[in-house]
Amino acid sequence: MGIDLLAPSALEAMDLACIAPYNRLVEAEVARCTLMPDSEKKTKRIEKAQSWRLQPELGALCVDGDPAAPVVYLQANPSYGEDATRATHYQPHPDWPLSVAGPHVHPATQTYYRHTVFLHLQQEGISISDISRKMLKVELCPWASRRWPGEGKLGVALSRFPSREPISRFVEHLVDRGALFIVARAWGSWFKAVPSLVPLVGTRVFTSRTPSSALICRGFYPEGWERLVAALRS
Repeated sequence: MGIDLLAPSALEAMDLACIAPYNRLVEAEVARCTLMPDSEKKTKRIEKAQSWRLQPELGALCVDGDPAAPVVYLQANPSYGEDATRATHYQPHPDWPLSVAGPHVHPATQTYYRHTVFLHLQQEGISISDISRKMLKVELCPWASRRWPGEGKLGVALSRFPSREPISRFVEHLVDRGALFIVARAWGSWFKAVPSLVPLVGTRVFTSRTPSSALICRGFYPEGWERLVAALRS
C-alpha cells in the first residue's frame, strides 16, 4: 500500500475534525469524576481522565522507521513530554530511519529510548544504529495523549477515526511480508483492527507481559526474545 497515506499531513487531513468531539467525550468523563465524593481516589480518577485528551497541536504520527524493517514494534499512540512541540515531536533524519533512536532528537526522547526502551537490546550487543535500521514503530492512533483510554467508550471513538483504516491495511501488508511483531500496548485494539495478527501470536507476534511499560526486554517478551534479538542482529 502507499505509505503516503500515513504521512503526518495525510493523517491530519483525515482525522482533524474528529479530535474535538473525542476530547468532548474526555471532558465528560472528567466532569463525571468531579461529581464523586472528595477523596484521594477521586483526584487520581480525574487525573487519569484528563490524561486521555488528544493533543492535535503536536501533529499526527503513525509510522517511524523503515517500512521494510524486519521487526515491527506496535504501540497504542504517541506519548509526549512537558515541553513537546510539533517540531520536537517527530524529527525524521536520513541517517536514522527509526528517528527516536537517533542522536538528533530531543534529549529527553533520546534518554528515554536509549536508556530505557532499547537498553536491554543494547546489552545483547545490538547497536543503536542497527535498532534504527531494523525496527519500525507503528502507532494504532496517530495522536498523542498521556495515556491510552483502553477499549471502552473512548477506545471505540478512536477506532472510528478515518486513519484507522489505512493504518490497519498497512499492518496487514506487514503481516503478509513476514515481519516479526512485538505488541507493547493495546493488544485487544490491535487484534480487532488487524485480525490476521491473532493466529501468529507465539510465532511471529509477541505481546508484552507488562503493557504499562514500553520497555523491550526478555522479561516482558520471554517467548519472542531470542527471535527478536536474532532479527535485529541479522
